[in-house]
Amino acid sequence: MTLRLLRIPLLAVVPFLLATCGGPDNAGDGPAYPTWITEPEFRISGSPERDVIFVGPYVRVDPFRDRILVMDGGASQVSAWTPEGELLFVAGRRGEGPGEFVVPQDLLVEPDGFTVLSGYGSKFARFDAHGKHQESFLGPGTSISFQGFLIDFAFPRKGTHVGVPRIGSHRISGAEGGPAVDRYPLVSARRSGNGQWGAPIPLFTLDRRNMVRTVPIGKGRLYGSQRFGDADIFRLLPGSAVIVRRRGDPGSAQLLEIDGAGDTLWHRHLQFEPRKLTPQMIENHVNDAMNSLLPDVTQMSSAVSARDFRRDYRETLYTPEYLPVARNLLVTHGAREVWLATHEREDTLAVWRVVPGGDGNEPPRQVLLPEGMRMNDATETHVWGVYRDELDVPHVVGRRLVPPAGR
Repeated sequence: MTLRLLRIPLLAVVPFLLATCGGPDNAGDGPAYPTWITEPEFRISGSPERDVIFVGPYVRVDPFRDRILVMDGGASQVSAWTPEGELLFVAGRRGEGPGEFVVPQDLLVEPDGFTVLSGYGSKFARFDAHGKHQESFLGPGTSISFQGFLIDFAFPRKGTHVGVPRIGSHRISGAEGGPAVDRYPLVSARRSGNGQWGAPIPLFTLDRRNMVRTVPIGKGRLYGSQRFGDADIFRLLPGSAVIVRRRGDPGSAQLLEIDGAGDTLWHRHLQFEPRKLTPQMIENHVNDAMNSLLPDVTQMSSAVSARDFRRDYRETLYTPEYLPVARNLLVTHGAREVWLATHEREDTLAVWRVVPGGDGNEPPRQVLLPEGMRMNDATETHVWGVYRDELDVPHVVGRRLVPPAGR
């Protein structure tokens, strides 16, 4: 099956300059860019008396009812909270029956309730606004494949699911024999007239080169993501996907949304101040890797020394001349903004670029977040995510967005 070429309309380039950030990891002398900060306001730490103890929480804002939904993969449940921390209800439990899920993976908030995705898009459980189970239905997650690979599917829109082949790091890198699978398609699937799932339809090719690092450890290998990789990154949405194409001119990125028919819903070409990858940034990352990975490495092979691991890790690290403009992305539920996590830091704060979705030319803004916060969602006034304290206990936190002075 031939993959369709990506068709991007010719739009004007929208240039923006990133703020100059202090610290050893930020080079360049670009003009200052208006920057938003955040202040702590809400903190939810579970409710042990009602058997709600966070293990692996994931937060989605419910903008229809001014509340927070917390999906916990470790506990296989969804809990609803007021921003102030009052527990409203708990839905779901571990199992394979109606309203149950083994490992929930995503959460969709809708005007009349919410839906939980599990099994890589093979099962969906829908609940009403009060947490009462309404129905469960099967998706295409384990029913169809692409060239022998199972597919991770997202929520449907008008009956169409969008997903990507589930390909392991060893196949992407080609490290264990066979050709590297460094390009693969975004696909869509829907039921045919007889109720059977039709063959997946390729929409366009994702470029996944420089995504995986493979470090030899004795007779084995250690797999992980490339810290400075410039492969395409994406987020699956109901019936579509938002993609950031990071490879191109220094400081540039293509940002677009593709629907289940393969059409480009909107596209923006962003140009930021190019920033070089400095030797200090590389050294900092290698040091962090040594601290976090070396205990596992020595368990895998006691014959591997710290010196050999550092050398091999450094040799397999992808180090482009310029940093990609983003290392990850998040698409908010209500505002449909695209939040791009960058490699930049300002003191101890992580720098995010926030781009409005759609074909408009509204400029991005810059938001500083605590480096230890894993962001999950945002509204016009707050960002929501998870913070782990010094004992590694997770807490759901909401931080108020503070605009630059004069705005």
